[in-house]
Amino acid sequence: MSRRFIVLVAVVGTLLALAFGALGAGFTPTSPARSAPAADPFIRVNAQGPAWGPCPLSAGGDPRVECADVRVPLDHARPDGATIRIKVSRLRASDPDRRIGVLLLNPGGPGGSGLWLPAALAEYAPQLYERFDLIGFDPRFVGESTPITCGLEPAEQNWPRYSGRDGFAADARAAEEFAAKCQRVSGDLFPHLNTEYAARDMDVIRSALGEQRISYLGWSYGTNLGAVYAQLFPERADRFVLDSVVHPGWVWREQLRRSGRGFEAALNQWATWTARSEDRYGLGSTAAAVRKTYDALVAELERDPVETDAGPVDGDLLRAWTLVQLYSDRTYPLVAGLVAELRSGTVDPDHAAELADLGTGDGAADDNRTAAYWGVLCEDVVWPRDLLRYAQEAKWDAIRYPFFGAEASNITPCAFWPDNRIRRPVPITGNRTPGVLLVQAAGDPVTPFEGTLAMRRRLATNVRLVTLVDAYAHQVFAAYGNPCVDRTVTEYLLTGRLPHTDVTCANLGEQLWRVGPPNGLGDRLREINGPAR
Repeated sequence: MSRRFIVLVAVVGTLLALAFGALGAGFTPTSPARSAPAADPFIRVNAQGPAWGPCPLSAGGDPRVECADVRVPLDHARPDGATIRIKVSRLRASDPDRRIGVLLLNPGGPGGSGLWLPAALAEYAPQLYERFDLIGFDPRFVGESTPITCGLEPAEQNWPRYSGRDGFAADARAAEEFAAKCQRVSGDLFPHLNTEYAARDMDVIRSALGEQRISYLGWSYGTNLGAVYAQLFPERADRFVLDSVVHPGWVWREQLRRSGRGFEAALNQWATWTARSEDRYGLGSTAAAVRKTYDALVAELERDPVETDAGPVDGDLLRAWTLVQLYSDRTYPLVAGLVAELRSGTVDPDHAAELADLGTGDGAADDNRTAAYWGVLCEDVVWPRDLLRYAQEAKWDAIRYPFFGAEASNITPCAFWPDNRIRRPVPITGNRTPGVLLVQAAGDPVTPFEGTLAMRRRLATNVRLVTLVDAYAHQVFAAYGNPCVDRTVTEYLLTGRLPHTDVTCANLGEQLWRVGPPNGLGDRLREINGPAR
């Protein structure tokens, strides 16, 4: 891992986060952008079409991929005003005679770069590469697009942090200073950073590519972004796949808070799995015994960190690393192995280096992804302002979900975000697109299964659900390695025909656990939608 990890789910991303990867809006319901006509208002900024050329390194280094800048309005309520840059990557269909159209890709976040996705998906799903131009992009203010910053030092980006050491008052002061820095440095840009504007940017990309319609594949927070686009531009949407779905009614406070319960269940499931291999790991022969061993080790490391070649490992660092791994049950052996090593006091040098990277990052002062992540969450909706509420909910959830409950419910910078702008989510009410395919693992710890069911009810028509049962994982298609899920999604994208009924896919279980994560695409998605900064 080369990026700094913070201890928060991205829904959503979240995000967290998270990824926890809403349905947010950045202006009032009477805004001109909300009632924009179907005609394309952006011809003036993209009249010549994209000027394709070489890509930056963040696109993955595949020479077949080409990149271009697309200009979009800074403020979609004022399409004739200032513009910003959106960096777009493209891998053209390898069989142009059978080309279906374009497939836009979003990895989640929010704040996740997507330039690398065309090359990665082409390697994993060559059938899609044959028939689609695969399109990646860095959303507004992210990465190679016009960037945003809060001027945060690396240590300030670890937000929210594990609570308890300094107390709630210190957390609240840190959250307030975080929000204040963002406003001092980029206060003129943050009002234009939200999910609805990002969805409108996607339609400008469509126009610049000369396409009448787009197909779309989004994970985590990308399900939020795709659902908003489908509501705003149903006549321009073709085949949409939303994988690991954000609850349309939990934007964003509740979405993050629910991750406390989700990760508690995931850690207990890991304990159940580990107990079946007591002879190998020596952590306990029952789930309760393994969990007791883990909790005791965290407490012991807080008192007396284990020294490794890469530095000390304390309890918070172990919990942070465990949280990242629990994004997929495919990594359960890694968690069990490291816990066993830490108990013995002898840590594999490679594991020690990974933990050190997790704890200290690469020293980069660039806070772009952190700023974009919190900017979207804070700008999409108005968060509660009652500090006592945060303190009480964090205290309650610490008792109910001791692994991550207090952190998931803790106060965030959004509690101190300027509230002089009315922000309401784009409502998800019905579905006028040709079809939406929802994909979900039944035990997703980040975007719980309830979110997918809620999205299905709200879309109501032209929607099907693919469920991977007996799996604790966030992101499924092309990330988890389940043949049933991958086949169902691929067939839908290639044919445009939804399954006749909802589809239930069985987890392949132990044979996959032995081999670990299936591909680099899955690892990268977990990094973006996990607590990585």
